[in-house]
Amino acid sequence: MTGCITYANGSRNEGWRVLAVANKDGGPSAAYLRRGNIYAFGKLVSEASANWEIAPAKEGDIWLNVKCDGDGNYKSFSLATSKGEETPLRADGLDKDGEKQKSVSYSFKLATISTCAEPFQDDGNPASFVNVRQFILGSVFCELAKSDVQEAKPEDGNEGFRVKVEKDDTGKITAVKVRPGHVYFQGRFCTSALEGDADGWVTHSATSGAVWLVVQFDVWGVFEGAWLAPEQPSTATLTPFILSTEATGIRGQYAFHLADVAADGSVKQYALGAVYCIFDAATFFAPGPAE
Repeated sequence: MTGCITYANGSRNEGWRVLAVANKDGGPSAAYLRRGNIYAFGKLVSEASANWEIAPAKEGDIWLNVKCDGDGNYKSFSLATSKGEETPLRADGLDKDGEKQKSVSYSFKLATISTCAEPFQDDGNPASFVNVRQFILGSVFCELAKSDVQEAKPEDGNEGFRVKVEKDDTGKITAVKVRPGHVYFQGRFCTSALEGDADGWVTHSATSGAVWLVVQFDVWGVFEGAWLAPEQPSTATLTPFILSTEATGIRGQYAFHLADVAADGSVKQYALGAVYCIFDAATFFAPGPAE
């Protein structure tokens, strides 16, 4: 990753944001946190707060730990400086011994606050500066445990739906590419969306501007396909599913604003990792670091 972490002003998904304050020497003096939404299996169980509160530590890792009962009902959350127990709800509701799960828990790494050496001290800057690497921005989602097939896939450090630019020797943008990522529907893993090229990335149709991901389902909630778009689809076709026990005869369509690419090639990322299609009245995603 290169460049600074930036965020969209006025974004409606700014919860679980971590902010660090530096002292006159450039070291960390305090850290603050804004709470975000917690979703468990497609349902909102804890709402965000607009207030800032003191983070568990002014330097190091900031973790969010969430606990539910054995049926997946939300119980509580806590903030910590280390990863908590992680025992997600299995599809069959049974633990490794074949007994019903008594409780389930999730752990999310929100951010890491570190002190870095200042590369431009000749400009009169302090010898160091405080850096916040944000891993989750917006909402967190507790879902079913990954299947054995999903667990077998190694992570390569390139998170899903990550947007990058490619340039020629003159600095001109030659392509905007997106990393395929996972789609979750009602709290369950649905599919890995987009088909990558030989290098594992998908080429966008434009070399600047907005990058949108559109996800399409049939009337029964069966995944039909996903594609990239340079702008948000018409609200006439954006139709998140409503709470109903029967098909409404309307196909479900969700849209996610992945990133904006400026003319100079800088990328402001809004969604990173996976996207979550839930019931109306809104579409939510789990944003991550921008580059």
